Amino acid sequence: YAPIASFPESRIPSNVSAIVDIDEDFVPELRREMSVVPGAFLFDTAFITAILNSLLGTFTAFPTLVAILGLIVGGVVIANSVALTTMERRGEIAVMKAVGLQRERVLGMILMENGVLGIIGGLVGVGIGLIVLLNLVNTLEVPRSSIPIGVALLLMGLCVVVSLVAAITTAWNASGEKPLNVLRYE
Repeated sequence: YAPIASFPESRIPSNVSAIVDIDEDFVPELRREMSVVPGAFLFDTAFITAILNSLLGTFTAFPTLVAILGLIVGGVVIANSVALTTMERRGEIAVMKAVGLQRERVLGMILMENGVLGIIGGLVGVGIGLIVLLNLVNTLEVPRSSIPIGVALLLMGLCVVVSLVAAITTAWNASGEKPLNVLRYE
């Protein structure tokens, strides 16, 4: 940034650039005043800033979308595993009912089993995630307060809820069938 008079006559610049930081309310007035200057080009960086903020917002939403899709897929996989396990154990459930166990008791056993499996799965999955996150936090020297412990506990609870919902939807029908009907085809 130098006045034109400070350049030697053999090196007069062909372009002059000026960077002006003004209040947003005065931008239209500056545009009107600069429109009479021949060859003047006015470039407003607020537009570029808005585009960059929009792009950054889009890119920060992408990992959240991937995480939500991962949760949905994980829930479907858990539900499918629980449903297949329960359907394979229909004969076992029928034998338990044939020896005198009531439907509620059989259902309670299946729910307890799948609840424990949900807790173990949540502890393993979220535990591995927290270990990786702790290593990342230590490597990047980020404060440990940035670790979302509440979200981790919520995800563990979500694992249990998904496994229990999947268990009750499949085990309800399996525990309600008459033992004779199930054992006849087994």
